[in-house]
Amino acid sequence: MSVDNLLLRLDKVKPVGKCRWLACCPAHADKSPSLSIRELDDGRVLVHCFGGCSSYSVLEAIGLTINDLFPEHEHIHHAKCERRPAFTWFIDGVHIAPLLIIRAPESECGKTTVKDVVQQFVRRPLSNEGVSIAALFRVVEQEQPTLLLDDADSWLLRDPNDERHSLINSGHKRGGRVLRCVGDNHDLKAFSTFCAKVIAFIGKSRDTLHNRSIEIVLRRKMAGEKITPLRNADRSGYDTLRAKLARMEEDYLDTIANARPDLSGFDNRAADNWEPLLAVADLAGGEWRCKLRELIRSMREQDKFRRDVVTK
Repeated sequence: MSVDNLLLRLDKVKPVGKCRWLACCPAHADKSPSLSIRELDDGRVLVHCFGGCSSYSVLEAIGLTINDLFPEHEHIHHAKCERRPAFTWFIDGVHIAPLLIIRAPESECGKTTVKDVVQQFVRRPLSNEGVSIAALFRVVEQEQPTLLLDDADSWLLRDPNDERHSLINSGHKRGGRVLRCVGDNHDLKAFSTFCAKVIAFIGKSRDTLHNRSIEIVLRRKMAGEKITPLRNADRSGYDTLRAKLARMEEDYLDTIANARPDLSGFDNRAADNWEPLLAVADLAGGEWRCKLRELIRSMREQDKFRRDVVTK
């Protein structure tokens, strides 16, 4: 949508410079123009209310969504496949980092393939291959990467003393830390463990892991099902998608940090885990708010079914 269409929906619009305007904010009782509008060279439109209203609230008040601030050829059509990766770009604005669990009951279900797809779009991806435990603690503290742990069943389900358990459990909430002795003098050091994490493994999640996570449960392809192998996928748009996600972080980090999505129907850890993803879906606007909530409902029903089967 062009900036002209946006300006037509606002009151008391006045130009204040090249490609810049002020107008009354439609999200609060604004008597003196406090809404700044700016059109960038690439066609994007930025809005900022000096009265404190979020961009989401401003746009909702005039029947628009975040998508409408982008040139038509750059609308965010990929929000569905990008939902969890998109969250990682806003890690600096959230207090909870839910784990993304990619698990399967057996091999050849595609968990590593799913992990590889996610890795293409998350912020600062770091795979665990070839990284020592000591280096892992240090890189999480210094870089706050998106940690991708593949084949985690080799230690996650078999070795309760593996130090990566503490990294995962304490790093679910901002401010999480672990204490370790370092150096020849065994000096005590607190390492920050808060970051986004993706864990892929074969098996079932224990409750401590399940309660901190959003799970994707895979199965083998059935006879007669046809798929398009990832190796044949068109990757030409990957860099463009990553650039859009990076730009969303730059423009809307504060919006996500101040977002308070509707969490009715969620309790305790489920509310903690889904809140940042719902905030991203609300930012994307339009159909994605409903689609994510419908997906959550379906996932929760499937999870309840699997647990009922195990109990019986």
